Amino acid sequence: MLFSGSCVTQFVPKTTEDQELLVVEGLITDKPEAYTIKLSRPFHLGISNVAHPITGCDVSISDDLGEVFSFSETTPGSYTSDPTYFQGVIGRIYTLHIKTNNANNILNYESIPVELKAVPPIDSLYL
Repeated sequence: MLFSGSCVTQFVPKTTEDQELLVVEGLITDKPEAYTIKLSRPFHLGISNVAHPITGCDVSISDDLGEVFSFSETTPGSYTSDPTYFQGVIGRIYTLHIKTNNANNILNYESIPVELKAVPPIDSLYL
């Protein structure tokens, strides 16, 4: 039997996902370079596959000595440190601070304090 046509129906699931989730991407090391923190909202399941960058935020990192290092928005949703002012130091404890500037709702986020640890040496290598 041959089918002369086919039918495709798009399925978009109804979820109770939180529209205000914050996605944070970033890495801080002890290397002398600019560090970038990317902020976005997740894409909606079944509708889009592109994350939405969050612009206009205040992003900073504080350490256990009371220093605060601000990041500047370089592209929409990407916040970069000044490499001449901030470099991670092994043994210091860092906390990420984010303040969103949404016209309807200003939210403050803060990470848990995390110690920057040294990378252990490689003790063996196998081929």
